[in-house]
Amino acid sequence: MTIHSDWVKILKRANGGCFSKQCPTAPHVVFIDGQIKLMCGAHVRTWLHFFQAQFVDTIEKAFATGAEVVVLGFDDYAFVPAAKNMTQQKRVRTVPAAFGEHQELPPAVPEDWANHIMNRCFKVKVIAFVLRNLRRHFAAEHLRTVVIDWTGPPEILGRPIELPALFASGEALKRGECDIKAFAWLALGPTLLVSTDGDFVPLALAQIEAQGIDHPVYIHRMLCRTEAPKKRAADGRTKREFEFVDMQRLLAFVRSEFPESASPARTFGALVALTGCDFSMTLPGAGPTKIWQQRRLARSLDVTAFGGMLAFVTRMYTGLFRAHINTVGLCADTGESTLQSNYAQLSASVKRSAGVNERTQKAFWKGERMEAHVRNTLWTLSYWTELHAFPDPLSGNHGYVKRKKMVAFAGCD
Repeated sequence: MTIHSDWVKILKRANGGCFSKQCPTAPHVVFIDGQIKLMCGAHVRTWLHFFQAQFVDTIEKAFATGAEVVVLGFDDYAFVPAAKNMTQQKRVRTVPAAFGEHQELPPAVPEDWANHIMNRCFKVKVIAFVLRNLRRHFAAEHLRTVVIDWTGPPEILGRPIELPALFASGEALKRGECDIKAFAWLALGPTLLVSTDGDFVPLALAQIEAQGIDHPVYIHRMLCRTEAPKKRAADGRTKREFEFVDMQRLLAFVRSEFPESASPARTFGALVALTGCDFSMTLPGAGPTKIWQQRRLARSLDVTAFGGMLAFVTRMYTGLFRAHINTVGLCADTGESTLQSNYAQLSASVKRSAGVNERTQKAFWKGERMEAHVRNTLWTLSYWTELHAFPDPLSGNHGYVKRKKMVAFAGCD
């Protein structure tokens, strides 16, 4: 589900100048999210067309920006966090096509590509096919550098370069998703990140802040429309358009919104994760717009800690439902037990209020689920900040539980 799209709309409405059709300056390195490029249109019928259109052309466009290094990343499934399986289950609308690890790719691109690419064995074979052909394609390259970042240490094609210090130890790092792989390459210089995944926005903010990056960092992503498009294609669909986002300028804005925070990007990221992402459920009754309207509360509370976030949630909902619930007895004490008691009282009041509609009452979480959600949010924030050093979601209290062979959200029926 990635992050809620309204978060980028909020940023764009406040900082339209950070979004442009052209990259403001030439990057030194471009990171391409290869997982996104595995999805192809129905017009692609041959493997040669797939390889050329989805990968060779994409890499050449990256070099055309002025970059000297292009990194192509893919997910390493051995290290994708266990907490991801809830999202993966929701994304599988149909049964993936049958394909075994010992099978070979078919002679032509399958017509039902969407079902095939959901099959992990098939996807791994496709990635291997792409990389074999990239090695051949760039075998004579000596002026430019292509880096393959899939499993194990990155592989360099073309002009040799010195890898970021992260890889010096040679140890196996928990670098699973492309989302977190991308940010190892910020160390090389001005960076352009190419991905339609919304997670890259809070991740980039957190990583620029955490790494102390002072050179330009841009994201090339789908155009964020703050208003409905005036024109649509003949078939009713919106035309696919893209834009560049200046993440350094957005970070300056986030810092201005949370001037008292020790880490403004983490504060913003916590609010983003709170409203739902790959590792947390959608918050009932309050989306990004309502959360952002209450951001003043996050200026006086440390929402990157359990107590501060639970206090934020309780105060935010109290303000939202103030006209319909009994707030007498809510205590200002910040002790964990008091905070839990405050939310439990709030939840009970919302569920029995005649002024709150039935749908909202049913959807509103009890204390156990909300406390687990806050911990899910904070685990996500750790993942976005610590990258390959992320904590095991099932070790400690992060709001996840294991049921049989699957990981689930704690506090759910």
